[in-house]
Amino acid sequence: MDNIEIKQNELIDSIVSSDAYTKYLEAKKVLDDSKYLKDLIENIKSIQKELVKAEKKENEDLIKEKQEELDRCNKELEENPIYVNYKNRVDEVNNILLVVKQNLDTYFSSKVN
Repeated sequence: MDNIEIKQNELIDSIVSSDAYTKYLEAKKVLDDSKYLKDLIENIKSIQKELVKAEKKENEDLIKEKQEELDRCNKELEENPIYVNYKNRVDEVNNILLVVKQNLDTYFSSKVN
């Protein structure tokens, strides 16, 4: 294994062992263990598919009905504390990854220019 791979693995290990990633895994488990939320998410996916079909048929009444149903379910999901916590943890880990990417981009950009 060359030095770059070693450093890459060290970075990955550092991220995976971080508090943010640990909290993300915990939040994901709580979300995955919630039958109510899993059913709600599946229902949202189903409504989205029905909405696409209604749009293809240009059925305005059905489109309106499905859009309202989708909005109601999305609001319910987005107000659920378990989902809010999960979403916040995902955002936190994604921000860490974004900072790493930006730092690498900045570093290499400065070396090339």
